[in-house]
Formats: sequence, C-alpha cells, structure tokens
Amino acid sequence: MNCRGKFNLSQIRANDLKTKGIAATLSTPSMHLINMARGDVVDSPALIDGRIAGAGLEVYENQPKLHPGFLSLENATLLPHLGSATIATRTAMDENVSVNLEAFFAGRELPDRVV
Repeated sequence: MNCRGKFNLSQIRANDLKTKGIAATLSTPSMHLINMARGDVVDSPALIDGRIAGAGLEVYENQPKLHPGFLSLENATLLPHLGSATIATRTAMDENVSVNLEAFFAGRELPDRVV
C-alpha cells in the first residue's frame, strides 16, 4: 500500500473494515501488508488484532509513538521511517529548499508553495 500524503486512508479502521469488506482481506492468512506511505493509513489495533501472514512497516500511526502491540508480533518487520534516506533524495530536497529560498528573496512565486 502506498499513497500520497494528501490521501488519508484512515478509512481502514475497524468499523470500515467490516463495512467495506476489507476485513476478510486483512484476515486472510496469506496476506502481507507493506506500508511505506503514511502512518495513519492503517489502524494499528486492527492490524495487530488481524490474522495475516505478515507486515512490513516503516511508518506508524501516531509516529513516533509505536503501538506496543507491534512489539509482540513475530510476523512483522518494523523499520524507522527511511523513505527519503537516499543521497539522491536528500540532495533533491536540499536543492528544492534552495530554489524556494531564492524565489522568496527575489519576490517571485514559490515553486513549492504550501497553503
């Protein structure tokens, strides 16, 4: 599962799992969930209580606080958030900041304005 930051799948909550039929998927013994998108994409208790083959997570709901239930899961691999931890990505982020600062001080529209 991967999604953009504006996409919020807090819809995958316990009640929604039942109403949208995703509960059957999460309780499928052969299912693996990999979440590198956003922590609030998956309801932690629903994942912890579900019976799935495994999970790979590098983002967590209520990050940096980790739901203690994850620590007892033998079928989960937990990593710190490493999504942008490459030299190329960090260099691009630095360059992006520089371009925006130059535009700001030159009185131009910011290329990556956040509103």
